[in-house]
Amino acid sequence: MTWLSQWLTYIKIRWMERLQYPWDFAFATTGMFIIDFIGPLFVLVFYNTGATIPGWTQWELILLQGIFSLISGIIFTLFWGMLYKTSSLVRNGTIEIFRIRPISTLRHLAMHCYNEQDTGQIFAGLIIIATAATQLDITTAGALQAALYAIPGFLFLTGFTILGAALHVYFTKIPRLAAIATDLITKYSKFPKEAFTTARHSLVSLSPLFLVNYYPTKALLKQPISPTNYAYSLLTGAGTLIIGLIYWHHALRTYDGAHG
Repeated sequence: MTWLSQWLTYIKIRWMERLQYPWDFAFATTGMFIIDFIGPLFVLVFYNTGATIPGWTQWELILLQGIFSLISGIIFTLFWGMLYKTSSLVRNGTIEIFRIRPISTLRHLAMHCYNEQDTGQIFAGLIIIATAATQLDITTAGALQAALYAIPGFLFLTGFTILGAALHVYFTKIPRLAAIATDLITKYSKFPKEAFTTARHSLVSLSPLFLVNYYPTKALLKQPISPTNYAYSLLTGAGTLIIGLIYWHHALRTYDGAHG
């Protein structure tokens, strides 16, 4: 049985377990679903007061937030739990259980970090995108181009997750590292770089965080994006993933027990 088939089997088992308690699952998923609508509601209130963000209409900004919810929801559902799982295993001294098994520690850990309640974020993202699309001129060609420009965002978030998990192996006394990383992602990726002040605009422009949804939104709106910018975003996403993998394997090699 391949790792992919094992992973799909594990996901099936997880769903069967959670559906044994349908009300608990419904409340958890609905909570994630509702939270993602706070951003679009804030945008509507913000624009209705007469304020604006240069270069963005309210529905374009809502579309950007929907794309972020969709992309991050997929990553949060599949891999983001590695941050919390690794921290727990290292602090409890039980990560050796994964290391001694005849399978890649990273793949095995990723397989056990599936979080089905974050699917609420995926559905919220799809609804937000569909709602914004009714107010914008969205074409099939634009959607395909947006999917292409979403690849760097997926690579970046996956690499960021692996890098964060590796940091948990090194620094066992920072249990809130995962929460800090999550806050950093959600705080700076839900709004375009034009929304920040001059100092923060420069910082965010250089940061790969805006790759998650900025370029896919521009592509979906059929706004021109230079090949150089796409190459930069692709190299940044791939580079983050490669650095995360290297750092992860180095962290495991130097790990010497519960003290990290």
